[in-house]
Amino acid sequence: MKTHASQTGMALLVSLVLLLLLTIIAITAATQSSLQERMAANSQQQNVAFQAAESGIQGWIEKFNRNQLIVAMSTEKVSLMPTVSYTASAAKPSDCTAVMPPFSLSANEDGAPARYACFNIESTGKSCADADCADANNPARAKHQQGHLVRYF
Repeated sequence: MKTHASQTGMALLVSLVLLLLLTIIAITAATQSSLQERMAANSQQQNVAFQAAESGIQGWIEKFNRNQLIVAMSTEKVSLMPTVSYTASAAKPSDCTAVMPPFSLSANEDGAPARYACFNIESTGKSCADADCADANNPARAKHQQGHLVRYF
């Protein structure tokens, strides 16, 4: 009977330690889950911002194709969705000899002199998680640059 009396309360102590360990594991798992959810949301917002920047490039090219002006141009779309926007612009076109060999610039099928304009389009997309998006909320941003070669006479 002495062995029974010396073990009084040991089961309670062991069960409390096990309960403490399980609680710590549960809190750690909940924290990790929350962190993973925020990381996934940030990644999604960054992807949306990148797609908005890509849309800016396409929007600039469409605007150029409507006007066909060899000048500096910009375009802006504030509301693709309430939380997504882009701006795209290109400065006055540069000389294309920096990106193309001179002999290919002079090649022309009908003999008429052709001229080329090389635009450097820069587009910035912005995406926010909610409709109250302000710069202070640090929205996801993406920048995309692309060249655009135009042949004209």
